[in-house]
Amino acid sequence: MFDPALLGSWFDPTDKDAGTALVFENGETNSYQVTFVDFSGDQHLDLIFDARLIKLGGHLFIDAVQKKAKVRGQEVDMGAVVPGHLVGRVSLQGDVLRMSFLDDDWVQKGIEAGTISVRHEDIDGTPVLTASTQELQKFLLDHSEDDKAFSVHFDELHRRK
Repeated sequence: MFDPALLGSWFDPTDKDAGTALVFENGETNSYQVTFVDFSGDQHLDLIFDARLIKLGGHLFIDAVQKKAKVRGQEVDMGAVVPGHLVGRVSLQGDVLRMSFLDDDWVQKGIEAGTISVRHEDIDGTPVLTASTQELQKFLLDHSEDDKAFSVHFDELHRRK
């Protein structure tokens, strides 16, 4: 799905230096180009993602894949990296955006403990989910209310006017 209300620039008002922002722009069909901008250090860093919104069981999720990285405006070669998906819950209320991403450590500990059963491959000690789209959607729905599963937060981003 596509929600035009996400378009624009978002920042964390508690960040005194306002050193980071997320910028949502129109992507290809029903998608977004999302740029994570970090200009807090001496290297201005942009991480550019293709992202899509998915509505499952009344919950809104984002699926983002990093496509580019830039330092001081110059594209950086990402090498032979296989792009991974970042999946998170999304809540948009007026000019406040909240996003909580799936915690890799939570997934790994759950798989090791046998409390999470989802198809995956072990790559250098890290589980990489390889389940089908339908299985991944069920996994997200099963854990959609678990704040420990989605514990990597962008808590309250405000729209930059």
